[in-house]
Amino acid sequence: MTRPSTKPTGGAGEVVVEGVVVAGVEASCVLLETGTDNYLLLGADPQVAVPGRRITVRGKLEPGMATFCMQGTPLAVSEAKPAQ
Repeated sequence: MTRPSTKPTGGAGEVVVEGVVVAGVEASCVLLETGTDNYLLLGADPQVAVPGRRITVRGKLEPGMATFCMQGTPLAVSEAKPAQ
């Protein structure tokens, strides 16, 4: 497994990560597991962010954001697509 890129992608503070979607412990919480980190996907298309699917996500990390999910580092998604 290759380590996901968490470097800026050109947009202000944007990152690109790849991993497998998993359901959170709270209803409607969706996480991306990368093997080393977990990201709480905020605003990801539910038809793309399906548990068990490997996807690539572009967005902005929001580590200080309070959420009711209480899991993973919040990631405000601007684009999500199946991984290649």
